Amino acid sequence: MLKGLKKTARGSIVYGLGNISTKLVGIVLMPLYTDTKIFSVNDFGVLGVVDVTIQVLVALLGLSLYQAYFRWYWDKKHTDDRKSIFFTLFSFLGLTGGIFVVLGAFASQNLSTLLFDSVDYSRVLSLMVISVVLQILAQLPLSLMRLEERAGLYTVTNLTRLFVTLILTVLFITKFDRWLEGIYEAQILGNLFFMLITALYSYRRSVLKLKLQVLKDMLEYSLPLTVASVSGIALATLDRYVLNYRATLLDVGIYTTAFRFANTIRVFVVHSIQLAVAPTIFKLMDHPDNKEIYSRIMTYFAVLVIYASLVLSIFGAEILDLFVTDKVYHKALFVIPILSLGILLSTIKDVAINGLNIVKKTKIVSVIVPIVAVFHLALSYLVIPVFGVYGAAVASAISQSIFLLVVLYFAQRYYPIPYEYKRIIVSFCIALVMLVVGINITFSSVLLNITLKLAIAALFPLVIWLIPFLKPDERQWVVVGLARIRRILFRS
Repeated sequence: MLKGLKKTARGSIVYGLGNISTKLVGIVLMPLYTDTKIFSVNDFGVLGVVDVTIQVLVALLGLSLYQAYFRWYWDKKHTDDRKSIFFTLFSFLGLTGGIFVVLGAFASQNLSTLLFDSVDYSRVLSLMVISVVLQILAQLPLSLMRLEERAGLYTVTNLTRLFVTLILTVLFITKFDRWLEGIYEAQILGNLFFMLITALYSYRRSVLKLKLQVLKDMLEYSLPLTVASVSGIALATLDRYVLNYRATLLDVGIYTTAFRFANTIRVFVVHSIQLAVAPTIFKLMDHPDNKEIYSRIMTYFAVLVIYASLVLSIFGAEILDLFVTDKVYHKALFVIPILSLGILLSTIKDVAINGLNIVKKTKIVSVIVPIVAVFHLALSYLVIPVFGVYGAAVASAISQSIFLLVVLYFAQRYYPIPYEYKRIIVSFCIALVMLVVGINITFSSVLLNITLKLAIAALFPLVIWLIPFLKPDERQWVVVGLARIRRILFRS
C-alpha cells in the first residue's frame, strides 16, 4: 500500500517546487511591501484586501471546472474526447473571463469606493480583474500536466512564471514608480508569458471541437462545488473585509503579514501534496485498500502540517525580523500560531471532503459552507472590534473547527473511512507542548535562541520515532529512506 503513497510523496516534492511560482512572490517581496517609505500602512492594507478579493474571484469565475475536469478525464466514456473537452473548457473560460474584464472596467470606480471610500484604487482593481482571468486560464494546462503526471514540466513552467513576475514587480515598483499598479501589471505579464511558453503544449492537446453537452454535465457537477469553493474562500478571507470596516487598515496590514507567513504552510505543504494527491483520489476509487490509503493520507497530511506549523511558529520572531521592514507589523508574531491552527483544521477537512466527492454528494458541501461562512462573518463582526487581529484569527479557527466537524459527520455517513484520529491528536499535543516552550525562548543571544529552537524542531520527529506512533511498515519505510540518503551523501 505504501508504494503508491511513496510515489505521491515524490510527486509532492516536485510539485512543491512548482507550486511556489506566484505564491512565493508575496513572501520574497515582503521587505518591499512593508517598507513604509515605499508603501504606506494604508497601501499595504489595501493590498491585503485586494489579494483576498482575487482569491474570491478566482474561485467564483473558475466555477470549480478543474475539479470536474479531473472527474471527467478519468471517465472511461470520455477517454476519446479528452482533447475536445480541453478545448471546450478553455474556450468557455476565455469567453466568460473576457466578459468579466469588460464589466470590471466599468465597475472599478464603484468597487473602489465601496471597499476603500475612494476612487484612487479603481485602476488597481481593473488590473486585478485581468490578472484573475489570466490566472484561471493558466490553471487549465497546469491541471492537464497534473493529470498526465508531468511534474517536471509543471515545475519548470511555474518557476519561470515566478522569476518573470518577481523581476517585473521589483522593476515596476522601484525603477518605474508604478505603485500598487505595478504589482498587478507584473502578475499580468507573468501569466501571459506562462501561457506563451505553454501554448504548444496546449495546442497539441486540443481539438477544435466544442463538447457542449459534456460542458453542461460538468457544470451541473461543478456548480455546487463552486458555491462551496467561493464560500470556503470567503470563510478564509472575510476577516480581512471585517477588519477593513470594523478596525483599521493597519490591522488589515498586520493580519495580512501574519497570514502570508502562516499561508506558506498551505502553499509549500498542503497545496504541494494536494497537487499530487487530487488526481490520484479518483483513480483509487476501485482499489481494494482505498479506504485505508485515504486514512493514511489524512494522518500524514495532518502530521506534516502540525510539524510545519510548529517550526514556523517558534521561529516567528526571526522570520519577521528577516522579512518585515517596519516594526509596526511585528504584532503579527502571536497571530501566526492561531492562523496555523486554522490551516490544520482546514487541511483535515479538505481530506475528509473527498468522501463526499467520490459519492457525488457535492450538494451537501454547497449547503454547509455558506452556513459556516455566515457564522464566521457574524463571529468576526462581534469579536474584531474588541480583540482586533487576535479576534479575527480566533474567529477563523473556531469557524474552521465547526466546518471540519460538520463535514466529517456527513462524509462518514455516506462514505465511512477509518481515520486515525488518535494519532493526529497525539502529534498535535506533542507539538503544542513544544510550541509553548519554543515561543518563550527569548535570550539576548540570537545564536542561542536559534540553536535552542532548532533543537526543539528536531525533537518533534525524534519523539514521534521513539513513542509507539509509527506502524511497522512506516518504520521500515523510514529506515529504508534514511539508508538511501546515507548512501547518496557518503558515496565515494
